[in-house]
Amino acid sequence: MLDRITSMQIFVKVVNAGSFFAAGRAFHLSPTMVTKHINALEQRLIALCYIKPYARFL
Repeated sequence: MLDRITSMQIFVKVVNAGSFFAAGRAFHLSPTMVTKHINALEQRLIALCYIKPYARFL
């Protein structure tokens, strides 16, 4: 299970940076690992954090 606080920090970085790649670079993570953190956060919140096809944040 991924750490909730880290997942939330990564989400904030994705929103501010505008991309998974940039957020991953800031946290020394691959875009795939950033995606896993966002997916885990969505599952915990039982909500989508962004609209996947357009990568727009809610």
